[in-house]
Amino acid sequence: MFFFNPPKIYTSYIKCTASSIYLFLHYCHPEIRYYGNIYLLTLYIIFVFFFTDISVNYSYYLSIFKSTISVFRKDIKSEIRNRYVINSLLMFVIITIAIIRFSIGDEKVEDSVLSGLFWIVIFFSAISGLARVFIKEEETGTSLALKLSADPSGVFLGKLLFNFILTFSLNLVIFFLFVLITDIRILNFPAFFLTVILGNFGIVSASTIIAAIIAKANSKGTLYPVLAFPVLLPLLLTLISSTKLASEGADTMALMSDYQILISYTVVITTVSLLLFKHIWED
Repeated sequence: MFFFNPPKIYTSYIKCTASSIYLFLHYCHPEIRYYGNIYLLTLYIIFVFFFTDISVNYSYYLSIFKSTISVFRKDIKSEIRNRYVINSLLMFVIITIAIIRFSIGDEKVEDSVLSGLFWIVIFFSAISGLARVFIKEEETGTSLALKLSADPSGVFLGKLLFNFILTFSLNLVIFFLFVLITDIRILNFPAFFLTVILGNFGIVSASTIIAAIIAKANSKGTLYPVLAFPVLLPLLLTLISSTKLASEGADTMALMSDYQILISYTVVITTVSLLLFKHIWED
């Protein structure tokens, strides 16, 4: 059908038009460029969903969705029953923030320094907790059952969703404790909240695939931070910069360059992870 399989001339025309608009936006005002990029992204989504034959792979996508939900529910029930990761992360967060409070004392610390400390706490909390999602499958011997019953993409997305919910809930606790103890001021809270959401996606996407890589290694505890730090370093630097600007009350449009880096980082890491996870999982 033409609706799902357009001639190549129409496909080429759409690509050329999009490229021309993108080049034009490059020389426009930043605000116009921002809304123009959103428009291009919308066109791309429409093109993918309406000009590609997704009806053939509908059952495949549905099976991935079911596998994702099943893996997510399994991990949620397992964590509620055991509470191993939640308890260890809460203790780590409380101890770390208490150490920061005792180190600061009664001195007044700049918000830019506190922004860096905030993401350092989140980074080490993620390292200590997110690695368990695949390690526990290997330790309990349930990885073989997952390989036989679920699609690899569904397994990865289910673990990714579980890690995101866990990390976001943990970050809320970290934020309230951090504000209560350090008195950090956030003058542009919507921009700060958006930074936290994008930062969560980036940290979780990178940490999940790294956890899958080190799950079968002998030295799991030492290998995870060694692999995670260089991968997450560009993300952490961007997050600290955008959090600093948000705490100083910078306009949201001034943070668009940081947001573009965060979104691009998450999309690239997640896409590469989905492409590589099957080979890592079935090795």
